[in-house]
Amino acid sequence: MKTGTIMAAIAMLTIMRVAAQDAAAPDEVAAPSVITKVVVYADRAIVTRSLSADLGAGEKRLVFDNLPERTEASSLQVKGSGKAILQDTIFRTKFFSAFPDEKIQTLLDSKEEKDGQIQARNDGIKRANSEKAVLDKIIAKVTAQVEGQTTELSPDKWVQMMKFYHDRLAGLDQEIRATEKEIKGISLDLGKITQELGQLQTGRQKKKNQAVVILSLSEPSKVTLTLSYIVYGPSWQPAYDVRVNSETRSLELAYNANVIQNTGEDWANVNLALSTARPEIGGTQPDLSPWYLSVLENRPPPRSAAREAAPAAPAMNQMFASAADESKALGSMAEADIAAQNAAVTKGAVAVIFNIPGRATIVSDNTNHRVSILTKSFAATFRYSSAPKLSAYAYLKAKVVNETDFPFLPGVTKVFLDGSFIANSRMGSVAPAEEFWTFLGVDEGVKVEYKLLKMYKDEQGVFDKKTRYIYQYETKITNNKRIDAEIVVWDQLPISTDQKIVVKLIEPKYTKDTDSLKRDKQEFLEWLLNLKPQEARTIGFSFSVEYPLGTNVSGL
Repeated sequence: MKTGTIMAAIAMLTIMRVAAQDAAAPDEVAAPSVITKVVVYADRAIVTRSLSADLGAGEKRLVFDNLPERTEASSLQVKGSGKAILQDTIFRTKFFSAFPDEKIQTLLDSKEEKDGQIQARNDGIKRANSEKAVLDKIIAKVTAQVEGQTTELSPDKWVQMMKFYHDRLAGLDQEIRATEKEIKGISLDLGKITQELGQLQTGRQKKKNQAVVILSLSEPSKVTLTLSYIVYGPSWQPAYDVRVNSETRSLELAYNANVIQNTGEDWANVNLALSTARPEIGGTQPDLSPWYLSVLENRPPPRSAAREAAPAAPAMNQMFASAADESKALGSMAEADIAAQNAAVTKGAVAVIFNIPGRATIVSDNTNHRVSILTKSFAATFRYSSAPKLSAYAYLKAKVVNETDFPFLPGVTKVFLDGSFIANSRMGSVAPAEEFWTFLGVDEGVKVEYKLLKMYKDEQGVFDKKTRYIYQYETKITNNKRIDAEIVVWDQLPISTDQKIVVKLIEPKYTKDTDSLKRDKQEFLEWLLNLKPQEARTIGFSFSVEYPLGTNVSGL
């Protein structure tokens, strides 16, 4: 192979080795790189580090240090330019047995000091207990002499001796209690120090991941390198703001993304892209297994989850095939004000990539960082919808056509009506050019009143007696808006599952579907009303349920 670019060499060399070493080779050189590009998926990210260096002739081993803990070892990819040949790329983990940290050393010194204080006070308690034991022996000896012979001590001396004994013991007991209290306080301090020390030593990086890139240069050259790798944990979720003006009937959609990461490295001022690909699902369809049935004397157990095919492992080759397109797309992004521009869309065979304009910073703090994907006003058809039986409110919804190249992914929607936040809703999955309805929350400018006017029971028939219930409802809709309001009102008939139970619609009169009244197979009734400003309309709804006398009916 003649000397050429590293990019040409990488196509011929894909050797990857994983090694754990305690000491670096003497000819290794630290490669101070900067994170320049990140592509975020639903459960991982592809991070790209870049560096530029002037290198002399010969073999060079460039070390990319402190790769994240959850870096996929087999995912390293190296590209670049310069008069060098890529010899090898090695992923390794280095382990450390010592922690030369000033804070840790300070805590260790404090711990040793507290241990010494506790030991000194325990020694004091030991001495006090020894003195108490000596006093007990003295008083026992004196007492034994008094019992066996006439004592020479006068009552005054006896009183003095007993007072001394009593006072001294009381003093020693007080000293012991005070010392034990001091030990308790010192132990609390020691516990805090030990806990903090444990957290630092546990959380401290006892190992670090490195990538070693080995180059061969026949002559000195300026080399530019990019190292890409997969790190697990980062993710992004779509989030939407929908702003509606009910008077002008306009709808503005802000398509955002909440990006979260806790990889241990900050993504500062990077080119950011969001991919809709789902590598965690795997690239291979799971195969069905035969599903056998057999006769058992006992009740068979439920179908085992083991019969279900497990998802295939992520397809790394497939993922990096699309990653090449992503790198190309990222490289073409122009710096711009994120708030002023929409993301660029790169369509792949199975996924879409949102290239966020300008530069983004996502700190490794495990909290959501919002970036803007798209802000666009849409032409919309507005309609109110109400199911008064369940909720006596009118819900505003809008029919929109996704006129963008952006697929809308399922996500939480915050709805603002006439400048005020009114509700949280949810956006479904919407493809480009697809028409969809989205609910925008309650609008109390359209009033809904629902009443049960009457429910009565009677008996019919002479020989074949039947019980009949009649239900009468009324729904009143009032448009208090300054513009026309179109509203769909829903109610339902009960569905009989037995021919003995007969359900009849009394009001409204129905023969077939019309623009203003529809009835479906689930016995849902749909009224479509067009109300002028300040207009009110009343809907009557009644039905009967009839069945043989003495029959127990559930569901009413």
